[in-house]
Amino acid sequence: MSLINEAVKLIRDLEYPTPEQDHSIDASASVSDDFLIAVATVADTTPAMAAAASLTGEELREVVDFSTAYTPLGDALELATRAVRYTIKVERAGAGMKALRAYQIAKGLNRNLRNRVLGQRIATISKVQVPQLENMKRALAASKRPRKTGPEAAAAKAAKAAAKGVKP
Repeated sequence: MSLINEAVKLIRDLEYPTPEQDHSIDASASVSDDFLIAVATVADTTPAMAAAASLTGEELREVVDFSTAYTPLGDALELATRAVRYTIKVERAGAGMKALRAYQIAKGLNRNLRNRVLGQRIATISKVQVPQLENMKRALAASKRPRKTGPEAAAAKAAKAAAKGVKP
């Protein structure tokens, strides 16, 4: 991490925009290098236009050079970020599959024990085989996506109940 942080410090004027800020500059940021160079040439040969536009040809060429230098770095970091996030997802998926399988096994063990107790096959049982099953159940429920709340959720619930012919 420190190596990445040190590399980031080398990028001049690095900014962390909000989504609104990023969207607001999309159109002007998408002009081509050829356009910037063409305007830079005009600024060099027409000082009155350059002064009115508050720019210099050198300033525009520096931006093109900056973009050319750092775009490959940004692309590489973005690719590495996606790879890291996907690797984390793969690891969590493997662990999640094993944990869900263990949860199903625990439920089955408790269910089989309960059936044996109810069927009088076992005279006395003081403990359930997997006493942490309720904790597992609560943790699994908490890891699911939060349910929608508010008037839209209430309207959707009422519509669903009405479709079934049940009062909400």
